[in-house]
Amino acid sequence: MKITKGIIPAAGLGTRMRPVTGGRPKELWPLGGKPMIQWAVEMHALSGITDIAIIISPSKEEIVHFLTYLKSHPPELLWDQVELTFFYQEQPRGVADAVSLVRDHIGAEPFALTMPDLVSFGAEPFLAQLMPHFFNYDTDVIGMTILTGARATGFGNVGRLQVEPLSPPVYRVTHLSDKQPGVITIDGSGPIFKGFGGGIYHPGYLDLIEKFRNVTPGELDDVPIHQHLIKTVGLNGVMVNGEVFDVGNVNGYQSAVNYLESKAQSQI
Repeated sequence: MKITKGIIPAAGLGTRMRPVTGGRPKELWPLGGKPMIQWAVEMHALSGITDIAIIISPSKEEIVHFLTYLKSHPPELLWDQVELTFFYQEQPRGVADAVSLVRDHIGAEPFALTMPDLVSFGAEPFLAQLMPHFFNYDTDVIGMTILTGARATGFGNVGRLQVEPLSPPVYRVTHLSDKQPGVITIDGSGPIFKGFGGGIYHPGYLDLIEKFRNVTPGELDDVPIHQHLIKTVGLNGVMVNGEVFDVGNVNGYQSAVNYLESKAQSQI
């Protein structure tokens, strides 16, 4: 069985990046010569996922124009394989609410769900690293990384994990923290395991969104969905091989820019 469908939520307000973007969609902000959203789409295609649903707000129509242009003027052959479908989240009601808009499109198939402002640079695409472990364990799986020292301040304060080793790089997730404001800080108690980038899920994930919609006031985030999976059917984490960055905040974005510039200099 193959996974061919993916979801990229891109309807958020982008508040953390406004000092850099000035209010333009952060997904179109350049990173190493191409916008974040282009990195995200190409990572899906390189992982074999070619049916991609992109969720935007009505104010982000510029994303549609940009990606439609790339489809018409493909910078690489892999764009010929990609089918893009756009969905609109009329109000910013959280990631899980946005994902629910794609339910009929996904149907009864497993799917990938990734955030466009979490990027990895390595020999193997992020989602391709998760796929074999999703099928081997038949369990929903997310990416994860280890944060130490000052590097932690480049990541949003959500998705701290407690884990137990299964067969590294695969771990069983036993706890996932609530979403908090600001960035992660390390208090001297050692490195932090953190969820990264998104994951691959069974279609039951979409049923859980509707279950939590009825009991969750305000925004419908994806954190309660993951916490429920941990307590019931289980959730695995795969340690991502490569350099990972949260480019949805200023510190993380600058770290990624510095990394790519350093890499380019080393190849001269």
